Amino acid sequence: MKLLILHVLIHFVIFGGKYYSTSANPLTGERIKLLTKNEFSSAACLLRKTNDNLLTIFCTATFFTTSDLVTTASCLQLFETEGFYVQAGSHDVRLGESYEPTWWITFDQYIVKYNKTKLHDHNDIGVIKLPFSARFVTPSPLSQLSPSQLIGKKVKVIGCTPCYSNPSEPLTIKKKAHVNILSNEECLAKAMKIREQNWCIPEYVLCTRNKPHAIMDDPDHGGPLILNGELLAITLGLMFFEESTEDKKKINLHLSIHDYREFFKFS
Repeated sequence: MKLLILHVLIHFVIFGGKYYSTSANPLTGERIKLLTKNEFSSAACLLRKTNDNLLTIFCTATFFTTSDLVTTASCLQLFETEGFYVQAGSHDVRLGESYEPTWWITFDQYIVKYNKTKLHDHNDIGVIKLPFSARFVTPSPLSQLSPSQLIGKKVKVIGCTPCYSNPSEPLTIKKKAHVNILSNEECLAKAMKIREQNWCIPEYVLCTRNKPHAIMDDPDHGGPLILNGELLAITLGLMFFEESTEDKKKINLHLSIHDYREFFKFS
């Protein structure tokens, strides 16, 4: 199911003065792997009920304490008037436990409610609070590294989306892949080769690619970018290109958590 999030998620890559988003196959690539038992238990899936009362994954989130998670504000804004569930505690969504959040708040709501300073023009990040600690979860510590310190690093991305490109793989097991963090200059240069426009990427947004490719989309949004077990950033989606653009040329975008540490303490 293509979710509304495809049309509202990417607010960070500015093209022609407007904001764009795009879609692609979820966590697609040649070296996508399944999580194993107890691996990256901080990664959780966000689920909602469909009209026929079935649970559907719509986003990914990450525990930074046993009862607090971070994801994109875009994911949370889809459900301002209805609830959702956090599925956690297992690499297999079928075996995890469901938690109904006590509350959730986006960064923009936080700065208005508590009269805080706005950090950037666009802050696509939010926090989810559970009523008690989740079982079988080891939170990911928040990295102290700034975006500039991450350039060239090989990191892991994790997402909840089923990988339909390999029918033999169980659809309910979370996926992982390695990607490389690009400098903004390298990211812009690669984008210009595909589409010659006036791209602008804020310094707090990280670009990633890999060879073979690994691209994120749909319910992978909000998922973690991990280095040495620490949370570096959350996945925003893909840089806007035409649908005809080859997957191997697409670029993932992630929001660095570095500037939001005070926000995390609030929870």
